[in-house]
This record gives sequence, structure tokens and C-alpha cells, in this order.
Amino acid sequence: MKIDKFIKNLFTNSSDKNGEIKSIPSLKMPDRPFVTFYRIGPEFITDKYPVNNDFIKEAILDVNGIIGPKYYEQFGGVLEHLDNYDNDWLINNLSVDAMRQLKDDLLSLANNHNIPEAYTILGSLCDDFHQKLNYFKMAAEADVKEGMVAYGQHLLMESKFDKATEWITKGADLGDEIGLMIMGISYNFGTLTKIDYKRAAHYYSRLIKEHNNYFGYTNLGVMCVDANYFHTAQRLFDKAVSVCDEELRKNLKFRGYADTLEDAENCRQLLSLPVGKRRMRVSIQYIDPKLEGIFIINNIVPPAFYDLAVESNPEPWAPDDTTEIDPLDIEEHNLFSASLQPSMPIIKYPHDDFIFPSIPVEIRNDNIFGNQHELVFLEKNVHLELNQYIQQRLPKLRAAFKRIGYQFTYLPSHTRSINDFDDLVGTYLNTYDPKDFLIATNTFHSKRDEYSYWNYLFSKEELPDDCAGFLRHTPHIEDIDRRPFYDYILFPYQPGTNWDKAFICFIDYLATLPFVKLNQKKRLPAGTALLIDESFNIFIVDGDGSPISEVKMPVLSKALYFLFLRHHNGFSIKCLYDHKDDLAAFYSKLSNRKDISRSINDITDPTKNSANEKISRIRHAFEEALNDYENAVDYFAPIGRRGEIYSVKLDRSRVIWRPTGISLLP
Repeated sequence: MKIDKFIKNLFTNSSDKNGEIKSIPSLKMPDRPFVTFYRIGPEFITDKYPVNNDFIKEAILDVNGIIGPKYYEQFGGVLEHLDNYDNDWLINNLSVDAMRQLKDDLLSLANNHNIPEAYTILGSLCDDFHQKLNYFKMAAEADVKEGMVAYGQHLLMESKFDKATEWITKGADLGDEIGLMIMGISYNFGTLTKIDYKRAAHYYSRLIKEHNNYFGYTNLGVMCVDANYFHTAQRLFDKAVSVCDEELRKNLKFRGYADTLEDAENCRQLLSLPVGKRRMRVSIQYIDPKLEGIFIINNIVPPAFYDLAVESNPEPWAPDDTTEIDPLDIEEHNLFSASLQPSMPIIKYPHDDFIFPSIPVEIRNDNIFGNQHELVFLEKNVHLELNQYIQQRLPKLRAAFKRIGYQFTYLPSHTRSINDFDDLVGTYLNTYDPKDFLIATNTFHSKRDEYSYWNYLFSKEELPDDCAGFLRHTPHIEDIDRRPFYDYILFPYQPGTNWDKAFICFIDYLATLPFVKLNQKKRLPAGTALLIDESFNIFIVDGDGSPISEVKMPVLSKALYFLFLRHHNGFSIKCLYDHKDDLAAFYSKLSNRKDISRSINDITDPTKNSANEKISRIRHAFEEALNDYENAVDYFAPIGRRGEIYSVKLDRSRVIWRPTGISLLP
């Protein structure tokens, strides 16, 4: 099938039976053409975890004094903050002895008095991750729903997605509030599961019915907006406002969710318009799970099913049970079904054939992009009509770009309101680790504004004052390790453009551009680090701590490698004798041998070849571990020439040392 015909077939709602683009009558747009609706995204998945403290008051006040309230009365506020659970207060205000006593009492409640809910509080009070994980696991296995969800959330931190999702689902199905929200979000956005809007609506509905939850009202309301059920959405948004007390408002503002409070008024304004004009005025906040995963605390929960989710092109949501839908919505659907479909006013573009000029640009940080098969949409200011078009057809566009060899990364700006043109970065999707980019342009819960991200990428002189377009990377043919080259391909953004035709022409144009043939070896992700675990095993890990490969080498070679890590500036083999004691200390820790003197004497003897052999073995070990990665060995293995200084150039901030009893510091 020809590329242009394939693309045209993707836009069947705007093509006739011959595949030609139909003309849509011109329609005058009002002064306020779009209204943005906000929702809660995948960041919520590890925003907080649940504990069960229902037992506290009864257990503490038990006549037998199970916990011993007399002891805690000397610490004002402890009992109150256990009953109305406040983990931060307890951690910050209890003395070491009081905290130890509390943990002992909670463990006694769980083990001796058959109150497994106490494990969830124990987990929340632990500093050690593995202890925390173990207590949540014990609560989960004892059928405590809060323990199931918390255990699942912490399994996500270890990238055990399948097992984590299984436990969170169990807790959600038993009615845990946070679990219900996590699963609703997951099915809504394709974070831990494939996208399934019916399942998302099911969990949001339970969240509303069982917990009268603000977030449930909000996200289900946005789903109703997207499905043209505006009266139902208005009812849900009004309920969200009614359950939002002052404490929740402060929390929404702190968590960056305050925009959701605008949804009720926005929906009310749309209901003042004729039925056929409402949907075309809707702009729904675009949320990408991979972006949200980056902004989650500790940078955890990368979406396990995201790529599968976007390729599945899920069907638009419509409720199976319409008893919860406002009768006015049903009546309007029956009377105006044709006009409920979003449409765009079409004006003739100045050119009969679209042209796409390219501007050579240089990215200031070459760790951000670098994959020639990634096409990145970037705009200097928000262009609402273009963004609405892309959002409504995102799975189809991604499929079209993928067919010609590109992964489509959508990084729009977003306007918070029609009168506030502080643009927000809407999404970021990349196969590389984008933390360098995001750390430079954002701190947790701070605003991601257009000025920061745009000027971080480009110098002001390179691109027009207002533009929308696509960033395309072209590797240097002779030396692919040189600073990457990019073209910024300008794309039309004027309201009224025939977007169907523009994208068909653009994809046809891209299909003519060649890719550079490269060595098939991969590049290590940004943030790659060296991890030495408690047993002195060596791992190369990515920025999230997930193992890439294990580096295996003989014990004496490993001891010598640790010595190189300790000495940043390196040393020559002939000076190795000066570090004999340090080397012996490492070797003693690594080996079970009682007498290590012969081995240490041999390797530190400059007249023998033992040290050079060990350096060769170290390098060989890294070559085996990094066989699939381009030019990676020299970052980790000692480099030097015989008779000169050998050193490891790896930044020591990227070395994670976990053994106890011996330090990597000199």
C-alpha cells in the first residue's frame, strides 16, 4: 500500500469513499475557542501508599494495655497521631527509644494478637526499604487490602511490574481507596496495564460510590466530557467541588492538581453553547505515563505496558450501563448524534502543496535526544487547534509514523487558561533516560514553563519567535559519537489549516528522507552507574537502579579494581606496592583465604607481570558484560599504558557502594 493512501485511510472520518479529503464548511470560531479540562495522571500511582490504623484506638485502649497507653501519654500527641494517622509527625517527633518501643508494640500486635494491620504501620515507620517491603508483604499475605496495595507499590520500585500489578489489583478489588484510584488511572492511561476505558470507568465509579473520592469524580468527569456526556460531567465536577474541603484544596495545590478545580466552571461554560459546538471546543490535558513516571518521587514506576497501550488504539469510551448518565445527555445523543462528532473549520492554506522547511539546530544537552528514529513534536508557544487535532488522533498518528520508521514523541505546550499563556510542558516520551533534561527544567511540584524548557534546548536565535514543528536527529556519518545534528522541521500551525492534508503531506515527505546506517550496538542509557552490592558483586545498572548486566571477574582482579576506584587519579603498576595495605584489605574481605601474603606480594612486585594480567582480566570482564554496547568499556575499565598511570575515568558519583565494614573512600 502506498504511504499516502495508508495515511489517508487513517482519517476515515474526514475522507470520502475514494480517500479524498472532504471539505468541511467554514465555521466562525468564538473569542474563546478552547476550554481545557484537567485530570489526575500516573504520578498518583506512588504519590502515597495506604496504611490501616482502624485497630489503633481499640488496641491502645484495651483493658489489658496491649500497646500500653500509659507509656505514650508522656509523649504528647502520639496517641492522637496514631489514631488520625500521621506518619511524618511520628517520625519527626518520637525519640529513638519511643520509636523503638512503638515498633516493638506494633510487632507484638501483629504477631501475638493477630492484628496483621499493624504491619502496614510498621512498614510506614521503617527507613530500610527491604524491611518496609517485608512488613507490607506480611500484611498483604494476611489479606490486609492496604498491605496489598502498599506492597504492590513498593514492588514497582524493584521493577517487578507483573507481581506489583497483581497485588494492587487484589487490594483495589477488595475496596482499598488508593488501590481503586491506581487501577482506574492505569486502565485510563496504559501505565501498568493496557488501556481499557471501561475498566477505568469501573474503578472510578467504585471510588465514587465507596469513598466519595474527589479524584474519582474528576477523572470520570473528564471521561464523560471526552464522550460528549456534558451534563453528566457537570454533575460529577460539581460533586468533586462539594467534597473538596480546605485541607484537600491545600493538598491539591501542593501536589500540583489545583487545575482540576477549574473543570466544573469550564464544563458550565460549554453547556451554554449549542450541542454541536461543545465537543469541538474541548481540549483535554494530555498526560503521558512516561513523563509522569519521571516526576514520581524517586523516579519510579516506568510504564510496563505503555508502548503496547498506545499501539492498541483502544475504542472510545461509552458506558454499558446508562442509568448513571444524565437523561439530557441521552436525549442529545439521540437527537444530535452527527453533530456530536468534533469537527474543525477548514480554510485554504496559502500553499496548494504543503512545504516543510528545515532549520539546522544544535541541542545544548546531547543526552536528551539522539535516536534518528525518534521524531519529536515541539512548539514554542501553545497552538491549541493543532494540539487538539494531534491528541484526538494520537494512536493513529503514532501508527502512521511508526510505519515509516519513526517513534513519535509528543512534547506540546499547554495553556492553563485562555487568558494565561504560561505554557506547560505537556509530555515527554523517550527511549533514553531524560532525567538530565527534566532535572534542569523542573523541580518536584514546580511549574514546567515554556521559557525554561525551550531555552534549555535551543539558543534564542535559532528558531522563529513562534513556531511548531518536529525535531529530527541525523547522525554524523563519519563519526556517530560527535555532537548530534538536528533539523527542526517547521509545521503549519494557523487555526483553520486542513490538518488531515497537512499530516498526509508531512508523512509522505518524511518517507523520502533516508536514515543513516549505524553500528547496531546500543548506547548506554544516561545515568548508567556501577553498583557493588553487599556481597561485592558488581553490576552495571541504569538510572533507576535496574541491572543492565553483571561484571564477573576473579577475586584478586576484583580487589585490584576496587583499589582503582578508590584512587580517582590512578597509579602506575610500579607504584602499586605503595598501596599494598589497601589492596590486602580488599582482598581479605573478598576471599576466604587465611594467608593472602603470597598473592599480594606477587601482584605488587613490579618485576612480575601479575598486575598487568589482572588489568587485562578486568577489561575482559567489562567487555563481556558490555558486549552489546558501543564504546562503553573505557568508561569502566582501567585505561593506561605500560609503565604509565592506569586510572578508571568513571565519575565516582556514579559508583554505588553497599558493602559494610570497608569503605571505598581512601
